[in-house]
Amino acid sequence: MTYSFLAGLASAAALQLVMWSIGGLRTGYEISGLLGIGGIIIAGLMLGAFLAASREPAQKSAPDDREGQKNVQRIAVMILLFAVPHFVYAFVYFLNTAA
Repeated sequence: MTYSFLAGLASAAALQLVMWSIGGLRTGYEISGLLGIGGIIIAGLMLGAFLAASREPAQKSAPDDREGQKNVQRIAVMILLFAVPHFVYAFVYFLNTAA
């Protein structure tokens, strides 16, 4: 799981270096923000954080065995760890340039 966070850091840094070299820092932070927010939403959906009061539709698509549930949770956490560096960069960039 640590590798997904490091991959997120490396991809955020590589994205910003590429965008800096072509002169589009604003586009870089927008892409990074989309990756961050999209990853957080996907991880939240996989973990069941956005479920309504009725859990019946969600239970039909969830894996039945415990091993399958652990697998889905592990993948969701890895996606979340990959998305956090992108989201943090975009948020900090937005705060610094909003004024």
